[in-house]
Amino acid sequence: MKVAYIARDAEGLAGWGRYTAELVRALRPLGVEPVLVTAGPVDRTVADEVHEGLLPPLFYPRGSTPRSLLRVGAVRRAIAGCDLVHCMAEPYMPLAALVAGKRPLVLTAHGTWAVRLPSRQDLGWLFRWAFRRADLTIGVSAYTLARVEERVRLKHKIVQPGGVDVEGFREATTWQPPAWAEGAQVALGVGAVKRRKGFHVALEAVAVACQSLPKLHYVVLGKLSESGYVRHLRQRIGELGLENRVHLLGRVDFEALAGWYRRADVLFQIPVNIGDSFEGFGLVYLEAGVSGTPNVATLDCGSAEAVLDGETGFLVPQNDPQAAADALVRLLSDEALHARLGQGARRWAEKQTWAQVAQTVMHEYERLLAR
Repeated sequence: MKVAYIARDAEGLAGWGRYTAELVRALRPLGVEPVLVTAGPVDRTVADEVHEGLLPPLFYPRGSTPRSLLRVGAVRRAIAGCDLVHCMAEPYMPLAALVAGKRPLVLTAHGTWAVRLPSRQDLGWLFRWAFRRADLTIGVSAYTLARVEERVRLKHKIVQPGGVDVEGFREATTWQPPAWAEGAQVALGVGAVKRRKGFHVALEAVAVACQSLPKLHYVVLGKLSESGYVRHLRQRIGELGLENRVHLLGRVDFEALAGWYRRADVLFQIPVNIGDSFEGFGLVYLEAGVSGTPNVATLDCGSAEAVLDGETGFLVPQNDPQAAADALVRLLSDEALHARLGQGARRWAEKQTWAQVAQTVMHEYERLLAR
């Protein structure tokens, strides 16, 4: 089976690129011969046939969609021998629908962009048409699919979250924590430092929790652009007197990420909905769970499906620093509770491997091609 993947990229530790790389890599042993058509770089362990740079980069100030449609002819030629087309990044969906022809078309709906694009004033009609054209939409959460179907009715849909590289995280053991972390209680946040990830709410919650947890430190890993949001966080850290308790470490490599998951006492990731921006699922909760690290997450978004309340961690209301602080204090003040939730997080993560995700996706591919 030869499958064309229309993607932004297929590498990295987050977002579309990581999802694409991990899923395609897991599908290869099942008999999928992938053809990658991307705008950005591809991990060469993912596919043998790669058309890197054939697509335009996403998110030009203007004209990203028209630029992608100018590549229809070139993409059709690149995927001429493919049996099925799978769009891995929602902004490329009109292109994918046009090049698919009569072949089955699959869309993975991750979150914000699956809702924002069909709602556009100018080209929303084009995205709604393309989404309706999909023979299968794979939502990373039921929440994501529900939000999409507020805008457009989907032909056929399933919920299938992404997975976690259990063995990879367990084998990454070379990183060592910094000296200040010895004896500390570490709450960890992971992801690009932007408002919808809720770091500003987490910061206020940490300030409250520090009154009960004198050894608490808050570590944030993820892209740090010197935006107004990041500047606000830095200013607020100073106002709260947390300069020695909060550590904005920026991007790290895989070894350090795995090491911080092991060292953390809790993954403290409490995203917020902002208009049509929301957390679609949150693979970080599963990744932390591999190391037996319990989670605190929020309700009313995809993270409520990544964390099992009272089993792998706690779910709290959005934009509620006090509730988040209470959950943090409860988790880090009760060793038996922490151990139980950590064990639950590990068991939950072990059930969500990329190999298992690939089995589900492969079954759907076969169903579509057998029609």
